[in-house]
Amino acid sequence: MDQVFNFDKTFQVRLDEYEKVFFEGQPFPYAELQSEWAFHLELTLDPNGWQAIWDIPRSQCEKLKLPFPTILLVYVIQVHYSDLSSLIRIMAVQDENIDLPDKLTVPLIELWVTKKQDKSIALNLDSTANALDMLRFFYLNLVRPWDEDEDCADWKREHLIARLKLFYDMKNGNVPKRAVEQIFNLVTEAKAHHSEKNNLINVCDSLCLDHEDNVEDENVQRLIAVTVRLAQIQHELTLLENETFRNVMLKSGEYRKINCKPQIWLVTDASTGRNHVKLFESVEEQFQNEQIALAPNFTQKLLSANSGDTILLSPQEHKFNHKRYLLENLTIKGIGNAQVVCVPLLADTTLFDFYGGHSVIENITIDCKNVNCAVLIRTGHVSLKNCKIVGNNPSATTQGIVVLNGAKLSLIACDLSGFATGLMGNSGSELEITDSLICKCQSGIKAFEKCQINIQNTIIKDCDEFGILIQTDQDFGFDQNSEHSFEKLNSIPEITAKLVSGSNNRRGDLFVKPFNIKVVEDLFGNPDFDPTIMEDSDES
Repeated sequence: MDQVFNFDKTFQVRLDEYEKVFFEGQPFPYAELQSEWAFHLELTLDPNGWQAIWDIPRSQCEKLKLPFPTILLVYVIQVHYSDLSSLIRIMAVQDENIDLPDKLTVPLIELWVTKKQDKSIALNLDSTANALDMLRFFYLNLVRPWDEDEDCADWKREHLIARLKLFYDMKNGNVPKRAVEQIFNLVTEAKAHHSEKNNLINVCDSLCLDHEDNVEDENVQRLIAVTVRLAQIQHELTLLENETFRNVMLKSGEYRKINCKPQIWLVTDASTGRNHVKLFESVEEQFQNEQIALAPNFTQKLLSANSGDTILLSPQEHKFNHKRYLLENLTIKGIGNAQVVCVPLLADTTLFDFYGGHSVIENITIDCKNVNCAVLIRTGHVSLKNCKIVGNNPSATTQGIVVLNGAKLSLIACDLSGFATGLMGNSGSELEITDSLICKCQSGIKAFEKCQINIQNTIIKDCDEFGILIQTDQDFGFDQNSEHSFEKLNSIPEITAKLVSGSNNRRGDLFVKPFNIKVVEDLFGNPDFDPTIMEDSDES
């Protein structure tokens, strides 16, 4: 977001800033951190009158039934220092179909101060933006879900430097990339489990369920499982936060890339001799002179796979219920009617998470339940061939395939359906789509400017909103914010299209709209935005 303030600070700068918030030498338990932040923000953060971008997190998009990502331009009516939140008025939205109350209370860490403001209002923008950056970095990167439950007399002494050092070791390349992603995954998993744990405690309390006397109850069993997993993650992250222990752990096979000779694995359950004979005959046709090892469980094999491995799936249903490690340079191929069913332990889950190399997924039906994203491509090249990817979660935040900056996707003869966004290409990514069907999504394809797309002989139909949505501020010679046919795709320099068709896309086949939300530079010129009217006419 170029229109907002961003900061790139060193370890020492961050440490010095936090030492000023939590006075050096004075002990601070976790329970006192928020009040110290409130005191600091009262001195450094403008109490009202500034505009910001509200970057709504995925969990909040889920609650508000909004697509993810969604950003809004807001005006801050009042900062509530004591609970680190603010009362905002929504000024501009990306999509006119977004229906939200005019006024909301949101956490301060979700607000990004815009560089442009109404110059007639006296604001200390640099101080406000810097204070929000300090607060956001602290709560997103240095606080763990279990801190509030710990009996720690001095949170600052126990955790501040250790966690800050871990973050900068990861940022500066002192921790291998594979380990960095695993650590981030552990933190993300912990936050999701902690939220689920609190919800389960409330459910059990409302049902008057004693955790020890009702161990057969489904909610109690889930609560126990989540609590155990949180304890495991806490133990592992606590060791990793200790620099001495971290250096030893990073030398182990779990946290580093293991250079092993690529292997071929066949994943199959127990079955009759006749079925096994048929299966081995099918495998022999493709791998006559190769050594093949057997694996009984797809989840464990996927998580322990090394770069270059090939995983063959027998014609049956393979359940995948947990994602932890990133995948690199793998081939996953179905034999016959192989099906992968994702039944995650967490609602916030990515099924296949790729980085580096060229990975191939072929001849598989992927049935996604309660996942945010079926396939995430961070870096490298992933090819999906003859696959069917089906989402069955009605959430507005689910995504079929997401391709990040610098990564490439080849989608060949695939069916993709049942997601909020079937395929998302970020700026700097590359999409090749051939002989495929994308249907029954809210938007079939969503791409940001500078995403390279080559799409041929593909059908995009039955989408609740758009067939293809392009977000860009470039002028392509035709009206933005208007519906167009797929024939207009070739008018966009980054897109090459041939034989793209579709039907019944409710809001249009192709829609191009500006990405940036324009800051209002004259608040007093429009009664709708006049801060004196906004504040005087609203209940605080």
